[in-house]
Amino acid sequence: MESDPETVDISIIKRTFEYFFINSEQAHFDKTLFRFLIKRLSNATDTFGVEYCKALFERHPEETATLLKYFKQVDVLSEAFEAIEKFLLSSEAIYHYQNYQIIEWLDLVEGVDPSENLLTLIRKWAFDNAKPYYLRSISRKYLQKFANVSDLEMFEKLCKETSHIVEQAEMICVMQKMEKNRRNSTYARMEKKNILNKSAIKYAKTMDVTPSS
Repeated sequence: MESDPETVDISIIKRTFEYFFINSEQAHFDKTLFRFLIKRLSNATDTFGVEYCKALFERHPEETATLLKYFKQVDVLSEAFEAIEKFLLSSEAIYHYQNYQIIEWLDLVEGVDPSENLLTLIRKWAFDNAKPYYLRSISRKYLQKFANVSDLEMFEKLCKETSHIVEQAEMICVMQKMEKNRRNSTYARMEKKNILNKSAIKYAKTMDVTPSS
């Protein structure tokens, strides 16, 4: 590997990964080596490291971006989704930025629906002012896909009550599934408040997915 690491046979990459990570009893985690090996496995579309990586969110949250990228590149989205959902619902999901990274990734996964328990958690984050804004924002974006009537009413309420102009614009965008007449009535009021709302309304209407009333 040291002689020509970028072209070494994938079988050597796998043996090295197994030796230094899967079967290693050493406390030291070499992040540079880990990222290199995962990159090579990704490039080869090799799932050899998937099982090990699925259990790594708790022990090495700093590797979250690397793990999520690997799962996508080797096309194990459904399998990874199940493990990630289990992690988010555990008591170990304590880092706001890591949770943000995961929700952002989940938002890009098509064809896999979250459980009701996960939606309940994301709904809690979406409207919890104690959480960082970036986590609330991505939670609302994800929740919009699966929003029920109560969620849409919360989006509408927040849109009317917040003085944060970026938050207003976000709520305008995530209210798309609301009954059209009610939604457009709110849009008409919010459009006059600032130019950002006007742009958000224009964008939302181009993405309109609501049925006609």
